[in-house]
Amino acid sequence: MDYIGKHVLVLGLGESGLAIALWLARCGATLCIADTRNAPERLQQLQEAVPDFVFIGGNESSKNGVFNSTLLDKIDFVVVSPGLAPIHELSDIILAAGLAGIQVWGEIELFAQALSTLRETRGYIPKIIAITGTNGKTTVTNLTGLLCQRAGFTVQVAGNISPAALDMLRSALDAEALPQIWVLELSSFQLQTTYSLQADAATVLNLTQDHLDWHGDMAAYA
Repeated sequence: MDYIGKHVLVLGLGESGLAIALWLARCGATLCIADTRNAPERLQQLQEAVPDFVFIGGNESSKNGVFNSTLLDKIDFVVVSPGLAPIHELSDIILAAGLAGIQVWGEIELFAQALSTLRETRGYIPKIIAITGTNGKTTVTNLTGLLCQRAGFTVQVAGNISPAALDMLRSALDAEALPQIWVLELSSFQLQTTYSLQADAATVLNLTQDHLDWHGDMAAYA
């Protein structure tokens, strides 16, 4: 997907938010970063890497921890960090974006779009293994990555496990060393805003009552 000249609102500047911002800047987008904090710890790192972006923090971006829908002015699409809950911090802005026809994506959706572009432009078609569930994701993701590696494949493990998928894709492109297999640990938070990822193999390890402060209830979680 072509992001050149697109005005993008990135909500949240944690690990995933920084990876999102760096990827979009690389792809030529114009960035507006918003965070409920006045000075998130990764802000300086972004300032050093990307000289030209708008940052809106604290009370300018949110009220009582909820992002203001006014942030959507002149925005083409929104990308949200996975730690931000749709029923809390994002409640107003997601509703407003939907009414305005503005797409709301997450980091893994951008990763999926990037793979689609690489397939079309470079013929790069890696295998994707996606792992989710309430418990055991990290262990299974690490083990799967190791098994693939021992089988002789080049492998990158990323996602919720850290490092961020977009960071690893950026590094692989810079090194001209794209892996044959991506093993992704995906949280329910990340899957909430992922629409086009095409996994070759995927598993839901288990589903137990958890993260209800983020999802609201088990029906939404499941």
